[in-house]
Amino acid sequence: MGWKRDPPMPRGYYGCALVYPIVETTAGELCGKPLSYALELVRKAKSEANDEYMRSTVDFLASRKWPPMVVDRTFCVSDISAIGEDRMDFGWGKRIAGGIPMAADIMNKLPSYFMKCKGADGKDCMVVPMYLPRTAMDRFAAQISIWTKNQQAGRWLDLQF
Repeated sequence: MGWKRDPPMPRGYYGCALVYPIVETTAGELCGKPLSYALELVRKAKSEANDEYMRSTVDFLASRKWPPMVVDRTFCVSDISAIGEDRMDFGWGKRIAGGIPMAADIMNKLPSYFMKCKGADGKDCMVVPMYLPRTAMDRFAAQISIWTKNQQAGRWLDLQF
């Protein structure tokens, strides 16, 4: 959030400053409403994470003696598509793949990151890795497969989780 702060973080600052705006809804609302509903919730939360929100969050956490963040049953998403890692040149050649390294025992406690990538057709696109329990991932993958096949055929199909 350093680029949104007023005043902004000092140039060259690479410290850790995380603020987690919360979006609250029910599973029924998420599944029963169009995807635009979820996207609007996220858009609104991002727009509300302004300087005042950040300062208020820091003040609140300080008053509570910095309680630990609870991540169980929490899905965090972070958009890192604009940080430019796809343009970094280390002298090894053009990047063809990349991402955030993960350790298997902590994957369920880390956020999912929106990242830039190239599709099979060579066009720029986004990838959003998700860390789910195996049974949930299998079900999610099956539903996405059904959805994309129907979308390619020109039909709209609601996901049924």
